Amino acid sequence: ELRAHALQCISDAVTISDANNRILYVNPAFTALYGYAPSEVIGRRTGVLRSPLTPREVGLEVIQNTLEGKGWEGDIYNRKKDGTDFPIHLTTSAIRDSEGQRIGMVGTARDISERVRAQEQLRLQKEVIERSMRQTLASLQYARRMQQVMLPAPEAICKPFAQAAIVHLTRDVLTGSHFWVAQHFDRSLVALIDTDSVGVSGAFLTVLSARLLDQAANNDLLLEPEEILESARQRAALMLAQDLALFPESPDARGSDICAAVCAFSKDMAHMSFAGAGLGVKLLREGRLLRCGGAAEPVLTLGRANPLPASALEARYLRLQPGDMVFLHNRAFARQRGAGGHGALGEATLDACLATLADLPMEKVAPTLTRLLDTWRGAEPRSHDALLLALRF
Repeated sequence: ELRAHALQCISDAVTISDANNRILYVNPAFTALYGYAPSEVIGRRTGVLRSPLTPREVGLEVIQNTLEGKGWEGDIYNRKKDGTDFPIHLTTSAIRDSEGQRIGMVGTARDISERVRAQEQLRLQKEVIERSMRQTLASLQYARRMQQVMLPAPEAICKPFAQAAIVHLTRDVLTGSHFWVAQHFDRSLVALIDTDSVGVSGAFLTVLSARLLDQAANNDLLLEPEEILESARQRAALMLAQDLALFPESPDARGSDICAAVCAFSKDMAHMSFAGAGLGVKLLREGRLLRCGGAAEPVLTLGRANPLPASALEARYLRLQPGDMVFLHNRAFARQRGAGGHGALGEATLDACLATLADLPMEKVAPTLTRLLDTWRGAEPRSHDALLLALRF
């Protein structure tokens, strides 16, 4: 009596059938789930419940495995009295008599429609996200190719400078730091451009800055680094002030700094002039590393009044000696975070490494600096773009 009462109260649909797969008993939960009264299914085969969405061979597998004593469990589709197909989680077992002979089967079914709907929604959401990610990656890769086409290739630095090395390690697909190089009359010009922006906005600012430097040197025929930098600054301020809506997808682009350092070298590479805004240069001479700083303020800060007066862009002049090395690097080069909770690499550590490069063959300079950064960060992902130019005279 207790057993019968339990079958009546159980929330899962229970079906008991004989060895010929004819239904002998169904509980009230069965009627509530399928819509059949007991009298409508008792004596009929369980196949009356099977949905066309469940292959026939699966139904045969359920019966065969159960009668062989293996039982069966899994998700299938069944059909209600009104013709509605719906998913269930089915568990079956064999019924044995007192002598251990299999004389029937018992099956319990639970409606899993909500679970299946939730899984389908997750699947669709995943497809949307993956499609969006593919489209975003394709857009970034396209922007990367455009940036590579519009900015100088690494080998361009080797044309005016016989001994040069470049370290350019990017955190993401696009970079917010790059270099510019040009030959103008009897001078070789090189600049490093550094922005706080990342992604598309950072790439745009590097391309824009390089184009403005081109205009200053080649269109305006300016020769001095401070004149080139000031001309580019004025044009950038005008263009970006007119349309800061260039960054609708990146509100944090407002407030981003654009920094630059421009160097001009005489034809015989014996003299160098320099002007910088937010960036400086470093000179390695006879084992000593000397800093040549520019203006402390950036060239431009997006969305803010320009803090850099033209008078701040004063040129610095250096007479170069054989064996001298000149370094330009972005601000984030020394900000790379270290493994194990270590902080930034720091200017002191970077400078100590630069001071050891005087006698190192030029082809080993970039690998040495790359190894410094990789050793510092360990297994940690790269935290910033790292860009450094090294020139030896």
